[in-house]
Amino acid sequence: MAAVIRQPAFIAMTAAVALASLVGTGLMFHHLDLLAERGLTSSEAAVVFLPLTISGAVAALVAGRASDRVPPRFVAAAAMVLMASSPLLVQEISTGVVAALYGTVLGASGTIVRTVEATALPRWFGIATIGQIRGILMAAGVGASAIGPLFVSVGRDLAGGYGPVLNLLALISAALAVAVAVVRPPTTPPPVGVATMGPSA
Repeated sequence: MAAVIRQPAFIAMTAAVALASLVGTGLMFHHLDLLAERGLTSSEAAVVFLPLTISGAVAALVAGRASDRVPPRFVAAAAMVLMASSPLLVQEISTGVVAALYGTVLGASGTIVRTVEATALPRWFGIATIGQIRGILMAAGVGASAIGPLFVSVGRDLAGGYGPVLNLLALISAALAVAVAVVRPPTTPPPVGVATMGPSA
């Protein structure tokens, strides 16, 4: 297990899961305040939740299918690009249509990350320790979910507005998209008994 958690691919995927949780909860916790700053009412702000839910369901199906045909790291990188777009889009909301687009992007990005990690990790590391591996990722995601709202709140207070902290989240997400895309999966064959169908690179 110690060898697994030192793998760059494992670190990158864990970071992607954690960041998706941090950005998602950070934005959702401050949702009404963020959109009120853009001049939207509570009713208009609620427009976000339907496309967020629908896009999440659709994205899970698409990401699962894509992960069987495309190296998972590229699917995860695409999710991080969408994640980087979310903090930028929320700053451009002026109508319910743009709010719906924001919800669509945010919902899809988080779902894609969670779908691809579920398919990539057994393929990369086998199933002998998959419970421990998934436990670490779950802990990282839960911890980041708790930090997200505080991170955005403190950033807003320090900067006097949401803009700088949202731009920072977008920058971190974009940087992680590159890291996930270039990191190579483990070269050691997974333990006997793991399915190896689909691309592993």
